[in-house]
Amino acid sequence: MLGAGSVSMRFAAAGIAALVTLLPGSVGAHDYWIEPVFADGASGATVSLRMLVGEALVSTEERELQRDRTVRLDHVSASGVADLLAEAPDGARPLVEVRLTERGGHLIEVERAFASIELPPDRFERYLRVEGLGHVVRERRRRGESDRPGRERYARCLSALVRVDAEPDEVFAHDAGCRLAMLPEVDPSLLARGDRLRFRVRFDTAPLADAVVDLYVRDRRGRVSHRRIRTDAEGRAGVRLPATGFAVLRTVTMVRSQVPDAADWESWWSSYSFQSIRP
Repeated sequence: MLGAGSVSMRFAAAGIAALVTLLPGSVGAHDYWIEPVFADGASGATVSLRMLVGEALVSTEERELQRDRTVRLDHVSASGVADLLAEAPDGARPLVEVRLTERGGHLIEVERAFASIELPPDRFERYLRVEGLGHVVRERRRRGESDRPGRERYARCLSALVRVDAEPDEVFAHDAGCRLAMLPEVDPSLLARGDRLRFRVRFDTAPLADAVVDLYVRDRRGRVSHRRIRTDAEGRAGVRLPATGFAVLRTVTMVRSQVPDAADWESWWSSYSFQSIRP
């Protein structure tokens, strides 16, 4: 069910939370993530979903809904998929409010369309190295492009898991069909500190091997922990939660652009945020 704003139903998902987009003043990338704020803690609560920008879970600004940049804005629950974009007003901040009337998990998914950027060659290569995209550095060198500006277009899928109670379900694993997807294999909101979070990364229809994935966790005292891991040959990885609280998983991949007039490279950014309900 949707909250104030009478947003129509179509339960399905697209990606969210988090996470990351390149900004001109950054060495690497600023993260985009979706963070929930509850009006109350009970079942049936209204939750506001904020799209935040920053680094290491420290927000520097909140972004509004841009309908012309939003491909999808969905709410997934055990009942199905609701389309929130159909009636969401352009410029809304927070991004959307949702009334949670069902028990279990709720996944908010956002897919944002391509935007473009160009960076000087030294800054572009620093950013590639920070993000673990060494294959692009090597390919630029092979093509004789190392001294050329980095022309990139980028798209994002952000997902945020919100849980009303501990009723288990499979909502957390919903695949919205984004080109780059990060898919937990266990419900991360039900894990406790020290439990192993297992997930897989998919690009198109194939596992994405050797992908760099960052996990950020903000505990209940506001302290942020960070872990960086890489996926195996099957696109899978696991990491033990260093704390419980609000967390974001994020990853990125980059390939040669299919639209060379617009950019030389295309990147996809995927993030998955969740709030642990365990101590």
